[in-house]
Amino acid sequence: GIRVHGRPVQVLDYSLSSACASMHTCANDLKVLNGSNGQDLGSDPEKLKREFYAAYKDDVTMQGVDAFVCSHPAAMCELFAPFNKPRIVFATTRFEMARCFTDANPEGCAHNPTKWRAWLEHLKGMAASPRDLVLANNEYDAQYMAYFLGRKVEAVSSL
Repeated sequence: GIRVHGRPVQVLDYSLSSACASMHTCANDLKVLNGSNGQDLGSDPEKLKREFYAAYKDDVTMQGVDAFVCSHPAAMCELFAPFNKPRIVFATTRFEMARCFTDANPEGCAHNPTKWRAWLEHLKGMAASPRDLVLANNEYDAQYMAYFLGRKVEAVSSL
């Protein structure tokens, strides 16, 4: 099993990625989310976040979670805010992914900057919180995030 600082860690990986089959981590039997709205939170993000929390707030597995890790896209961490548990953003690519662009909607932030601004404000709050952790997996993305967040972001290589 996985150990962090000598302690055993159990990782629950419920992937919405189109590549999840190769790692056998595809999410099954999800409530509320699917491969599309799980990334970009759909046309009404606030409604989806409320529905997600309502569907999982009494879930035994979710109650046993010690922390949420969000990486690709990092912006999925918005969904976990109401659970009042630590969140770790580990941006593996541009942190605005899924708020400015998705595979289905590649035009970028200029099309609709509302989701981007909301995610940026949310992430600023996370970066300032002693409970949450905001990281990037390379120096470029760490500097990129620092520019927008106004604070240093640590780069932790995934290799």
